[in-house]
Amino acid sequence: MPFRVTECPRDAWQGLSSPIPAEVKADYMQLVLEAGFRRVDFGSYVSPRMVPQMADTSEVAALLHAAGGRPDCEWIAIVANARGAQDAARCPVTTHLGFPFSMGDTFQQRNTGLSVEQSWPILDEIRAIAADADKTLLVYLSMGFGNPDNEPWSPGAAAAFAASLFAGGAQEISLSDTVGLATPETVLETATACRAAVPDIPLMAHLHSTAGDWRPKVEAAIVGGVDGLDMAAGGVGGCPFTGAERVSNLDTAVLLPWLADRGLVDDPDPSALEALTAEAGRIAAQP
Repeated sequence: MPFRVTECPRDAWQGLSSPIPAEVKADYMQLVLEAGFRRVDFGSYVSPRMVPQMADTSEVAALLHAAGGRPDCEWIAIVANARGAQDAARCPVTTHLGFPFSMGDTFQQRNTGLSVEQSWPILDEIRAIAADADKTLLVYLSMGFGNPDNEPWSPGAAAAFAASLFAGGAQEISLSDTVGLATPETVLETATACRAAVPDIPLMAHLHSTAGDWRPKVEAAIVGGVDGLDMAAGGVGGCPFTGAERVSNLDTAVLLPWLADRGLVDDPDPSALEALTAEAGRIAAQP
C-alpha cells in the first residue's frame, strides 16, 4: 500500500490557550490540501469542557463540507465515547473515527475518563457505529512505546494489545508515542512486533520528538514496517492530558521533504508547504 502521511491540525491546536475561529480552521485545512495532504486529523467530538479548542468541530466540518469536502480525502475525527462517535458518524465529511486506547489505566483515565477494562465495551460500541455509517475505525494505541507511570509495558505487550484491538474491530492502528519517551530501539522493536501481530491492516506511527532527535525514530518506524506517519506543520502540539511537559509533533516542513527524498511520498510544493508552516506559526503564536 502507498505510504500514508497525516497532517494533524487537531493535535496541534488542542492544547492552545486561545480559541481559534472555525473559519480560520477551515481556511487552514485548505492550506493543508494545497500542500498535498489527502489525510487530515481535523477535529474531535469530545467534551468541550475537556477540550474547548475542539468544541466547534461540527461547525468546521460543515464549512469543509460546504467547500466541497474533498471526497478523495480521508478526514479523521477523534472520539472518546459512543455519543461522540454518533456525532462524528453523522458528519458527511468524516471518514475515520479515531479512538485513543492506552495500554495502561493511568493515561486512559486521564484522557477518556475510562479504565482499560471499561474501554473495551466502548470500543465495541464505536465499532458498531462506524460500521453502520460506513466509517473506518482507527485506534490509537496510546503510550505504545512506554509510559511515565511505571505501568507494565514491553514491545511484546504492545503487540498483544494491538492484536486485541484488531480482534475488537480496529481497521487501522496508530502506535502513539504519547509523551515522547520512545527511543529508536523501542520504536523498532515495537513496530516490528506489532507489524507481525497485525499484518493485514494499516499500521501507522504517531511520534513526538524534539527537533534534534526525530530522524532515528522515524527511520526505525519505517524499518519496523509502519505504513504511515503523523505530523504537524511547525511541529506544533503535543497531548495536553499526559501530566508531563508536552513534546512537539514531527515537523511537516522537515519530515515531508525527507520522506520525498526517499521516494515514500511525492515531492511537496515548496511554496504551499511554506505557506502552511507560516500560518501554523501565526496561529500558535496568538496569545
